[in-house]
Amino acid sequence: MVTAKGYQEGALEVAKKCGIKIYEFNEESPPPLEIVYTGWANLKVKGYHKTASGKPFALAVENEIVTPEFSNLIFKVDSTWLQENGGTLPTATEQLRFLPHEYEFYDVEQRYVRNLRDIYSDLAQQIDGRGQSKALENYSFDSPTFMKTPSTSALKVKGFSVEINLKREHQERLWKIGDVPIFILKSLDDGETRRFLKMPGD
Repeated sequence: MVTAKGYQEGALEVAKKCGIKIYEFNEESPPPLEIVYTGWANLKVKGYHKTASGKPFALAVENEIVTPEFSNLIFKVDSTWLQENGGTLPTATEQLRFLPHEYEFYDVEQRYVRNLRDIYSDLAQQIDGRGQSKALENYSFDSPTFMKTPSTSALKVKGFSVEINLKREHQERLWKIGDVPIFILKSLDDGETRRFLKMPGD
């Protein structure tokens, strides 16, 4: 028995007891690529898939999803400014509460420059460009810079250090050509799947 609507639990139990093979038949809809806001994807075309008659219907694309992880963030405060003006760094507990974009940096005239997320993204790309997967990065500001968070006032900082680990996941996906629907016939007994195509004009 084949359906495109799915089965109720009771139907699955009856089919199993009676030895009825059951299948679902649906158009293939690959899940979206999930990329964090400091990550990226590298795409590489591996070739194309053809029908039995030799017509191309989809590109085979290898996706490398890179997800940077950041830990042990330590800010370097301007000690002279701190003695003259006071102020405190976010505690370790507060740091875990804040997202990278909530660390904002300003110039001496209190004009917004960028946030920690933007710098994280640049550092991760640099590590990848060097062919590394892990690194301890030390970042220094070129001009007088002040940091603000949701719970602290402006604090003059010279830079920071952070450990970065690039996690990589590889997937191969089919990118359909034109309006070629691909259907999946899935056995609900053992999970085996078969693909079927519908070419324009067929």
